[in-house]
Amino acid sequence: MATLHFDVARQIERRATVACMPVTDFVAGAVREFLESADDDLWFQLLTIIRKSSDPGLSAVQTILTWAVTER
Repeated sequence: MATLHFDVARQIERRATVACMPVTDFVAGAVREFLESADDDLWFQLLTIIRKSSDPGLSAVQTILTWAVTER
């Protein structure tokens, strides 16, 4: 959470509170949801971000969590 943009972290905390769940459970659920339902376009975007990153795991989680709280 400390590596996320402040607004993203705040949105995650707000959504976890609304869902009456710990932030850790919300984060795990958001990542799980991405893994289960992301379309090919989102996977391609994520793979491109990972490929360009010096810390691919961290970049993947940051990107997924940012997408989780971004209105579409």
